[in-house]
Amino acid sequence: MAKSAAALAEHAGAYLFVSTINVYPGFPALPTDESSPRHGGTADAGPEGGDYGWLKDGCEKAVRRAFPGRVVVLQPGLIVGPHDRARRTTAWLRRAARGGPMAVPGSPDRPLRVIDVRDLAAFGLDLLTGAPKDDAEDYLVPGAPDNGNWGDYLDACVAATAGRAELVYIDDQLFVDHEVEPWTELPLWLPPDPQFAAAWTTSCAKALAAGLHCRPIADSLRDTAAWLFAPGGEQEAFEDYRHFGAWTPFLSAEKEQAILAAHAAKHPQTK
Repeated sequence: MAKSAAALAEHAGAYLFVSTINVYPGFPALPTDESSPRHGGTADAGPEGGDYGWLKDGCEKAVRRAFPGRVVVLQPGLIVGPHDRARRTTAWLRRAARGGPMAVPGSPDRPLRVIDVRDLAAFGLDLLTGAPKDDAEDYLVPGAPDNGNWGDYLDACVAATAGRAELVYIDDQLFVDHEVEPWTELPLWLPPDPQFAAAWTTSCAKALAAGLHCRPIADSLRDTAAWLFAPGGEQEAFEDYRHFGAWTPFLSAEKEQAILAAHAAKHPQTK
């Protein structure tokens, strides 16, 4: 990163660097804003120098060193939108498209923070036209806190896939009891635990004050589904996986049925 930034320094007026919320080691356990402690990564670290957040912090330092006073750093959390290859939103959309009772953890009012990639890009470009004022112009961009919650996200998945799925909200403990792996086997799911306590409460105040606009979750999910289920969409969505080795599959139909059955046994319908 240091070499590429230095090579560009004499040929570009400013540098927009998309970093990550993971440069803050307290996240997701502790409330986080731009003043929170950083990992302390070094600008000249190699790929084996540390973990993801530490290396990203080093990349930020490398860019600031090469472009003093000409840097904007965006630190997003969960990015959504068309052409998303991260196997998170696409996994939920594919499950919703299958229809039938759909086991989901927690309750619909659970908080969630996402940002559409198009809103992230527009915000970065707007900032660049305003010219960075110093080399500490960082913006956490997890998404607006009033942009939608867990229930809004899942409702949007169902609506974007013709409404064939029926959402069944189930206590987190049943997913734990069935050894569902948080975040990977069931994307976006973080069970109640102190280590995840502030996952969805990261401050976005500075970015919002600077003009960040976040579209509703429903719009992002609708447009993502339109891309995913168009000819060639699914192939594009999953073509990157082969470069990263084995991925934990989405919650299997068999395990989902077992969780639904356990839930039904605990909550029999009254006639």
